[in-house]
Amino acid sequence: MNPPATSSKRTIVVLFAVAALYSWWASGLRSFTHPAALAVGVPGVVVMTMLGWSRRRPTVRAERALGRAGIVLWAAVLAVIVGWELVQYVSSPRSAHPTLSSMADRVLETHPARAAAFFGWLVVGRTILR
Repeated sequence: MNPPATSSKRTIVVLFAVAALYSWWASGLRSFTHPAALAVGVPGVVVMTMLGWSRRRPTVRAERALGRAGIVLWAAVLAVIVGWELVQYVSSPRSAHPTLSSMADRVLETHPARAAAFFGWLVVGRTILR
């Protein structure tokens, strides 16, 4: 019989491998197709379902603190992104002032880069669950 720590580590390795393989497969699908939408939607539904099943609830005090801090943080992130996009969008010449989406297109041109980004998205979903 395996000790619980070894079993837990083995489970983490298996989940990591499954997520990496899923990321590789999903990122190889043709963009804006039904299979690609399903490949993105299925992990999203799993995360949302598991969040609904979670029995642990934060205390009211912790919930309020996280709520205020979260709102401020996300508002700041959104303001920086929107500001960057607007400044770059109206600047000339366009080739010298790339938007975030045009930079992301260059970075995500290759299958390994798309797979890594998809894997990161899965990790963020897992982190939300914890």
